[in-house]
Amino acid sequence: MSIFQPYDIRGRYPKEINEDIVKDIAQRFVEMIERREKNKDIIISRDNRLSSPELAKAARDAITEFGYNVIDIGMAPISLFYFSMRKFKAPGIMITASHNPPDYNGIKPCWSDTMAFSQAEIQELSKKPKPRKVEQKGVVREEDVLQDYISYLRDRFSFTKSLKVVFDTGNGSVGPTLKAVMDSFGHDYKILFEEPDGSYPNHMPDPTKPENMKRLREAVLEGGADMGVGFDGDGDRSVFVDEKGNVILGDRILIIFAKQMLKENPGEKIIYDIRSTMALEGEIKKCGGIPIVSKAGRIFLREKLNKENGILAGETTSHFFFRENGGYDEGIFAALKMMEIIDTAGKLSELDSQIPRYFSSPDMRLSCKNKDEVVEKVKEYFEKNPKVKKIITIDGVKIIFENGWVLVRRSNTEEMINIRAEAKTKGTLDEIEELIMKQVEKVMVK
Repeated sequence: MSIFQPYDIRGRYPKEINEDIVKDIAQRFVEMIERREKNKDIIISRDNRLSSPELAKAARDAITEFGYNVIDIGMAPISLFYFSMRKFKAPGIMITASHNPPDYNGIKPCWSDTMAFSQAEIQELSKKPKPRKVEQKGVVREEDVLQDYISYLRDRFSFTKSLKVVFDTGNGSVGPTLKAVMDSFGHDYKILFEEPDGSYPNHMPDPTKPENMKRLREAVLEGGADMGVGFDGDGDRSVFVDEKGNVILGDRILIIFAKQMLKENPGEKIIYDIRSTMALEGEIKKCGGIPIVSKAGRIFLREKLNKENGILAGETTSHFFFRENGGYDEGIFAALKMMEIIDTAGKLSELDSQIPRYFSSPDMRLSCKNKDEVVEKVKEYFEKNPKVKKIITIDGVKIIFENGWVLVRRSNTEEMINIRAEAKTKGTLDEIEELIMKQVEKVMVK
């Protein structure tokens, strides 16, 4: 499988991604940047994986060899990476593999407006750079932007009381920055697994997996906390736990954000991914907002947010994007936003209880050698079904019935299809699942 994936660059170190590969990518990045950007500075940051220091050094050396300067902010969460790009108005490369196991690493490339590279642009990074001679190599300077970032947050958030919050940073790169931020606000907080450790000894840095949230849920209950927040390895995702120790899924958290923000901003657009609960569209409309569906994937959500000038975007995997914060997915900002909400609006469990709850299937991932044909045949079949209210084809095929829906998507990286369904009753969900599986199995080649 190629390391050049739809949303970023990622692979096992050193077999699939190593210093030589990073050097080529970094120099190709310079070639692409100079066609579009005037700034001769490039931000470099890294997560705390064991291979990240060497890969970051390879990127620094490659960039300066091509005559560009490097602003190195060191090991940092993605919050500081994005903030640095805005502060210095420069494009950037972050060495990170986010929530993947310790033997993985990768690159998140961004333009100076903090927009991630598109699928096509990531594929262009796979081309070999052209050799060049420069009269003068670039220079490296180190910058510490933490205090500026804290000041930025202090200007944007205020609280009427001290909140009790437990965080789990999973030994990723978020811990030290989060501690400094929380100290500045004076809340009663605790951070589990704060110390960065690229071997991830306590659990993998992926808070969307239930097994990785077990200790956080326990700590929230043990400490009588107002809420808990789990972060992934580089901090672009935040998964929330209510005061009763329940994990709240990303699409429901998006509804809570949207309902509160629409009180002060009626008529604004809210972007959500195609896998989200059907409760979302209705709740947004009820609050005077305009719901707009997007393809799944952080790049597509961000692009849609910018194109539509939405106030907020989010997806089921707990990436949240706020226009007021530059429109990028940044877990610390999302955590403070939720803290600000429960400070005045009440308990997180009560906010969640106000949202309709339906029956949904677990994500089904099926091996499939003819995934494109399966999606097309499913679409053709249901176009003739009188019970279908609507079909959406922006990302696979989503079939919407009176009381439920089913989504069939092709994997971008594997020979697989993904199936997800939701309905207002368990009986309707069973009927939809049986109907879709019958059609899929007619066509699917395993």
